[in-house]
Amino acid sequence: YLGDDVLKIGVHIRRGDHLIKEKMDFGHSIADADYIEKAMNFFKNKYKHKRLLYIVCTDDHKWSKQTIKSPNVIFSKDYTKEPAVDMAILSLCDHSIITVGTFGWWSAWLANGTTVYYSGWPRPLSLLEYQTDKKQYFPSHWIPLP
Repeated sequence: YLGDDVLKIGVHIRRGDHLIKEKMDFGHSIADADYIEKAMNFFKNKYKHKRLLYIVCTDDHKWSKQTIKSPNVIFSKDYTKEPAVDMAILSLCDHSIITVGTFGWWSAWLANGTTVYYSGWPRPLSLLEYQTDKKQYFPSHWIPLP
């Protein structure tokens, strides 16, 4: 039991297949370290009176562990081995930080808290941007961050 003053923030970081040249050429993009820091600071500033625990589920543990340096962060196992477990973990969090992809989207939807998402997807002026209606894809109450 973590206590009533601890908020669990689920962080889903997808990189893997979005780094493939064909996907990037089409318009996929990945969130960088700046976005992760801004998103974490958003919750830190919004919930100053609470203790925050960031729970990271990712397909790129090496990058995530090199990027996120904070004592109040824990990393789940590699979700490519146990995606159902990571989905359950993320969906049970109080709030969400998501990068790209439907896995993070659904985990945030199920968590039903405040959600921050990476606004740099899809890449501007790409075919994917042309084919994507962000107003339909992202709920209006979710918060875009660059």
